[in-house]
Amino acid sequence: ADIGINWKGAIYWPHKEYKVLDYKEISPILYEPRKVTAIITSYSKNEKIAKKFLDFLLTPSSQKILRKWGF
Repeated sequence: ADIGINWKGAIYWPHKEYKVLDYKEISPILYEPRKVTAIITSYSKNEKIAKKFLDFLLTPSSQKILRKWGF
């Protein structure tokens, strides 16, 4: 495809198949915000550490990082 529409975080993903050449932000009045969740699955090898990371995601420092990467 010549163009894709995705969330802003996708421009930072390391892509082997292509390089992001340019992007434009779409005004938030044109779409409904999407809810993004973080989960611990049954594949977790260390549920205790995963839970700590999940709790970390709610901290101000984590929120700053998430905003930086488009979440």
